[in-house]
Amino acid sequence: MTSTHHWAHQNGTLYSNVEATAASLRATTDLNCGSAYSNNLPEALERNLVNMDHIDLAVGRSIMGHLELGLFQDSVDSAVCFFALQLAHCFVCDSMS
Repeated sequence: MTSTHHWAHQNGTLYSNVEATAASLRATTDLNCGSAYSNNLPEALERNLVNMDHIDLAVGRSIMGHLELGLFQDSVDSAVCFFALQLAHCFVCDSMS
């Protein structure tokens, strides 16, 4: 994700890996299959490029998607699954308003 990005500042300089990761998370790319988030989000958080609200929202949307796809239905009680889905949905909706 960060090795092939083409994002640049207004002056033409390319975003650093940390800046590209933060911009990606803020642009609602909630899931990263590589290591960009684990490698760069801690520094992005320290530098205030993202905050915990951005991370919480991304995690909530990712969990909600997993629950809606039924990826947890064999591992937990269905009532717990339904409750978690409702909780994630409420969190995402509250965060967007």
